[in-house]
Amino acid sequence: GALKCLLPRLLDLGKSRGWNNATLAAWQQMLSALPDLPRGSLHYESESKRPILEKSDLLAPAASLENIDPPNPINHQHTELFSIWPGKLVLRDPREHDLAVRSYHARQNQHWTSGWCLDVAFAACLGLREDVSRWWRFHFDITFSFPCGLAQEASPKQGDRESITISPSMQGLGTGVIPVLEMLMTDYPDLLVILPCWDPKVAVRFSLFSPYAGKVTVDYTPARGARVHTERAIRLEFGVGIKPAINAG
Repeated sequence: GALKCLLPRLLDLGKSRGWNNATLAAWQQMLSALPDLPRGSLHYESESKRPILEKSDLLAPAASLENIDPPNPINHQHTELFSIWPGKLVLRDPREHDLAVRSYHARQNQHWTSGWCLDVAFAACLGLREDVSRWWRFHFDITFSFPCGLAQEASPKQGDRESITISPSMQGLGTGVIPVLEMLMTDYPDLLVILPCWDPKVAVRFSLFSPYAGKVTVDYTPARGARVHTERAIRLEFGVGIKPAINAG
């Protein structure tokens, strides 16, 4: 899944910077040989029963877990949606987008409070702004965050200091910060979508990097609209309810 997303970006970047032609050709061959997304519906009831991958037209994990022995413990992560993010295979193909939305709504575990639960990240990738708005705070509130914004997971603690883990991580970014990034910008080789899943009533300023447009700076207010500056010329589109600033450069 991730290769289908990353290889086109690497090829575009390599061509623009004059990387080795043999390497680029090998990447192109690899991209052409990648299989289609796996389909099916994964079901598991308890730690004592083996998961079952039923035939379906929905997204499925890359490998069936039916024959695992002993039975696989319940996994509350959304393995059927991992091809959406971080692979982010849902581009501008309406059929792929429809498949991903249907798979999102049919996922077995929804808004679980343990495991790496990325419901809002998937929703943001799919442009489901109402879902993000409704659930983002719920997910963020169950992730302990440091004052600097980084978060930690439930790993062994430092003695009696229960609030500090031995190995702090950025796992909480998956439930808190990443959905925000997905709501700010989506980039394609020939198109930049500004604020694709953002509430048009909320002002925001940011700078992000796109391999196609370079540094992208956006200053948006509901009254003025979105003022956008890109390092390299690229076609712009805006999310629903987001308007470009008049006479913006």
